[in-house]
Parts: sequence; structure tokens; C-alpha cells
Amino acid sequence: MKKQQQYVNKAYRLTREAAPLSFMLPVRNSRRSPLLHFDEDKGINRALRYAVNQKSPFEDEQDGNAIVEPIIFEDGMLVVPRTNQVLQEFLHYHPMNGLHFEEINNEKDAQEDVEVLNLQGNGSQFNTSVGAASTKARVDNTNPIAQMDGNDALMTYITDMEWFAAYGENVRNISKLLGNKNIKKTIESGNTKIHSLINLIINQMYVLDFNIKDSLLAVEENI
Repeated sequence: MKKQQQYVNKAYRLTREAAPLSFMLPVRNSRRSPLLHFDEDKGINRALRYAVNQKSPFEDEQDGNAIVEPIIFEDGMLVVPRTNQVLQEFLHYHPMNGLHFEEINNEKDAQEDVEVLNLQGNGSQFNTSVGAASTKARVDNTNPIAQMDGNDALMTYITDMEWFAAYGENVRNISKLLGNKNIKKTIESGNTKIHSLINLIINQMYVLDFNIKDSLLAVEENI
């Protein structure tokens, strides 16, 4: 039994990074905008024309009562229902297809978004474990690295960088402050007021970020 063709809705988008709010696609062959498709079977160039009352996007298969309508991308997008097969076919053969616009392929986009990073080395000590932000640690490990989601690795790296930008300078300043000789001696002398003040700062910073508390505790322990 012959498999019946399924007609589906299709969506198209402009390929340029800064898509205009509205873009009108050429819909008929002209000297200014040639719309020609080379027919491999017939060995000739065939003129394209989008007409809403015709069954074919090729002029040589249309009658003399063609009603031409504009094709407009709004916000860089164009949705064509499955009931308009002529327009879908016209866009398929359009010379700007792949250059100025493209059909949205959800499966292809998903495959690109979830592209797996293969971080496996050559079996030496660089065949390493992978921590946050895909940082490689040199360990004597010949086990292969597990596959990773590229999006997860990127988001982890961005989160680390955002944390560093927000709190890195403050942590360094606090570290310098607590490393001051006079403050160090005061803390070592058992001054309860200074110690209470440090604890207060740590508790307040803890509300903002757990890593900052760890940093300050490490500083205090090393003084």
C-alpha cells in the first residue's frame, strides 16, 4: 500500500542576525529580481511566480488569470499552513531560500543545541576528570570522560563568571582586610568584639552567597 503524503504547517525565518520588522519577499520573476529555477529533468530555467489561485509555483504551468499576492515576513518569521502547498513549494524553489531565509527545522535545531562535547583525551594523564565549567584537572586517570551537554557546560561557565564578576572583588578586599597585621594581632589576642564583628559580616554575606561564607571562613582560619 502506497504511503499517503502528509501535509504539515511550516515556518520560515530570515537568516540575517538583525532581521527587519517587516520584509517583503519577491514573488514574481522580473529583470530586477530574477526568480528562476533550473529544472534538471527538462534542462531549462523555469520562472517562478506565487499566485494564490494557481496549483503550481511555475509560470509555465499557470493560466492567464494569476492573482499575485505579497509574501511578508513579520518580525523575521513567516508561517505557512499545510493548506497552502503552492506557497510552500514556491518557497522551496525560491533562489533566496538558504541565503535570506530558511525553513525552521526543529529536529536539526535541537541536535545543534544539544551537541555533545567529546572531551576525551589520548589515554594519558590529560584524560582527566571534568569539574564545573568544564575545567580540566590533571589527574592520573585513564577512564574516558563521560559525554556532556554543551548547553549545561556553557551555562555552568556563565554562572561561574557572573559570580566572580559580582563577588570576586569583594572577597579579595575582605581577604586583604583580614590579612592586615594589626587586625590579625587583634584577632589572635582574643578580642571578642572583633571576632563578633567578623561573625556578623560572615552571617550577612551568607545570605547573598554560600561561597562567600566559605571564603571568609577560610581566611579567618588561616589568620
